[in-house]
Amino acid sequence: LSSEECDALKNADSATLSSYVNQNAVLLTRDDLKNLRHYDFAGILKAAALYLLLLLTGFVLNALDTWILQKMGQEIIYQMREEVFTHIHSLSLNFFNNTPVGKLVTRVSNDTEAVNELFSTILVKLFKNIVKIIGYAVVMLSINVKMALVSFALLPLVTVLTFFFRFMSRKAYELTRNRITDLNTFLSEHLSGMKLIQIFAREEEKYAQFEKKSEDLYKANWREVMTFAIFRPSIYLVSVLAMMLVIGTGSAGVLNQTLSLGTLFIFITYISSFFDPIKELAEQFG
Repeated sequence: LSSEECDALKNADSATLSSYVNQNAVLLTRDDLKNLRHYDFAGILKAAALYLLLLLTGFVLNALDTWILQKMGQEIIYQMREEVFTHIHSLSLNFFNNTPVGKLVTRVSNDTEAVNELFSTILVKLFKNIVKIIGYAVVMLSINVKMALVSFALLPLVTVLTFFFRFMSRKAYELTRNRITDLNTFLSEHLSGMKLIQIFAREEEKYAQFEKKSEDLYKANWREVMTFAIFRPSIYLVSVLAMMLVIGTGSAGVLNQTLSLGTLFIFITYISSFFDPIKELAEQFG
């Protein structure tokens, strides 16, 4: 095309452009179309290869991460059990007169395993979730400050729910650990003294006591489960309310042409991902 024709087509309306195309367009041959699309297919293959490489790298790094953390956690617990058992040897006779054996068994076995979870899982998730929350917040603020502030409007409510859940889960978890200690203490003492129980025919009475302690542990575990069962739907409800705010405010902006549809779609996607690490972060307080 000449420069005059190009200038004329730039300023032409859609009807003129359509008429020009119908009169002057030439259908490409198969070879021409193949040459034209050559770089498109090469780009797709390059992107697919890069995506596959990222998946394989992520798999290797996740496997390495799991192996290192589990190994570190087991080494820490091994050393902790050794030190606790050594410390028990140094305690006075009066301590053993006043402390049930089952309580010591729980401390050395069950409670140290909880510390293993802290080192092998919780600390990593804690760091990852904090980075996720900060990352989502920064990206959302960089895209559109107004929509980001709308998305964060319910964060104070999330904070209140989180601190309330932290308080309730701490009490529920502490109660569960105490009930486990009571049950282990009962089993340790009565299994070692089973001959005396049978000699004095106290089986039914001891069975009733065991059933009571087992029921107490069941109730404590159920209380812990219910605490989590109430909290997670509560945060989900807050995330749904935040989604409603984003859709309502964003739709008004799209209709007023002050916000693009693509930006609204981005915030709808991000708001659902923003609350997931918050839920995991709060649940790790236990």
